[in-house]
Amino acid sequence: MLQRQRITYLTPRDRRIQVVVMLLERNSRDQIGIDEMARLVNLSPGRLAHLFKSEMQLSIQQYVTQLRLCKAKDQLESTFLSVKEIAALVGFSSVTRFVVTFKNSVGATPAEYRKTFPGSVRPH
Repeated sequence: MLQRQRITYLTPRDRRIQVVVMLLERNSRDQIGIDEMARLVNLSPGRLAHLFKSEMQLSIQQYVTQLRLCKAKDQLESTFLSVKEIAALVGFSSVTRFVVTFKNSVGATPAEYRKTFPGSVRPH
């Protein structure tokens, strides 16, 4: 049986990275460009990417993907939404991309993952 995995995120020390993390957490389903984030915290895009990775141990894109996957797991465990609906809800532009990313990260497809949580699968 798959264990419920939770990502333990680091708390960034740098206030600028804290701002970016808050922005990403509140808007994880949206596509926010690095230029926009960098402008918000008064850094160049390259410097933001470097600083984010050194503080969080993940690239910005990896961090966003992990946020989306955590939200998808919550939806799979607690709702009857379809995989397609969940993919769109958490910010994946393609169901195929969502399923592949989910399987690579979790080791099971979203449908397989959902079956491991009683009460999360629609009764027939």
